[in-house]
Amino acid sequence: MKQTKSMFAIYLLEDEDGRVIVNVDSVGFGANCSTIGMELVSQLLSAEILSNGHLTVAVPVESDLIQ
Repeated sequence: MKQTKSMFAIYLLEDEDGRVIVNVDSVGFGANCSTIGMELVSQLLSAEILSNGHLTVAVPVESDLIQ
């Protein structure tokens, strides 16, 4: 089995009031993974602007190790 070179994860968390928080975590650098992941985040940031406070995109965090 090949070892994973990189990971880019997007988590959507909804609170009891229906507001959604987007958390992003990444580790390693795979050009395709990072490019696609950041494109998705940019689309979510556009959606955040139009959401009237119902969507918040948190700052992406890069981890040192894959858990």
